[in-house]
Amino acid sequence: MPRHRVPRRMSLVWVSPNVPKRRYTFLRKQMLVFLGEIPNMTGWCAVAGCKTGRIYGPHETKIFVELTMKKAKQ
Repeated sequence: MPRHRVPRRMSLVWVSPNVPKRRYTFLRKQMLVFLGEIPNMTGWCAVAGCKTGRIYGPHETKIFVELTMKKAKQ
């Protein structure tokens, strides 16, 4: 099984489409800034909304996918 790639710190991310829809509904379709993994909680991170600046966390790092340049411009 391939290991999940943790997004780079301060990169733009969004919730992976592979995550069940009933979970993380408030974060779906939002562009977020990946603030980084929480040092005391390996595998968990904090993110911030790009438009609102609101900070969300802790969330599992595996649910986030780093945006490509093409997706970020949309």
